[in-house]
Amino acid sequence: MHAHHRQSLRDGGWHHLGNLVTVCQYCHDGIHGHPTGSGYGVGGFNGLRVLRTAGRAFLRGLRWVLR
Repeated sequence: MHAHHRQSLRDGGWHHLGNLVTVCQYCHDGIHGHPTGSGYGVGGFNGLRVLRTAGRAFLRGLRWVLR
């Protein structure tokens, strides 16, 4: 599964959960009209991985507070 930005970063969108939708590799390639994700998450900085990890930590904390 891949995270796709509803409004591209180039057009002022950001890595906010409200601007992301999860799509399969095939659909993501179709949306962009070319292969995407080659080398995705391999080496370098992966902002979406950081966002996902931070989101999980936030939800765990929120669940703990609401108990």
